[in-house]
Amino acid sequence: MSCDFEFEPIQNGVNEFVKSPELDLLFEQYATELGEEVSHDDFGYGSTDTGNVSHVVPTIHPHVKIGPRSLVGHTHRFREAAASPMGDKALIRGAKIIALMGATLIQDRDLLATIQKEHQIKREKL
Repeated sequence: MSCDFEFEPIQNGVNEFVKSPELDLLFEQYATELGEEVSHDDFGYGSTDTGNVSHVVPTIHPHVKIGPRSLVGHTHRFREAAASPMGDKALIRGAKIIALMGATLIQDRDLLATIQKEHQIKREKL
């Protein structure tokens, strides 16, 4: 007895996340300068399409604190925290960090080249 089976994906696949340590360090530098508590805990990323982006360009996936450490994303408590004054401050602080990173990478071509080379090497190892 035999059986035929056909399978067709119904959505795009989700690739693993390619880390960019040098870019992470740049984020950490400005986050610390702006008073953000930096944690090196590796929580994993779960299923995220950011992994797909990280296969094309150097990518970071940081979190900016908007509530207690026990706060879980995609919950009513998370929604309330995001709409709170602490959430507003975190949004502004996160935007400042990203803006400072962008300005640095525009001005420091050597750092940009280092980050790009690091990304290329990591992708070649996959």
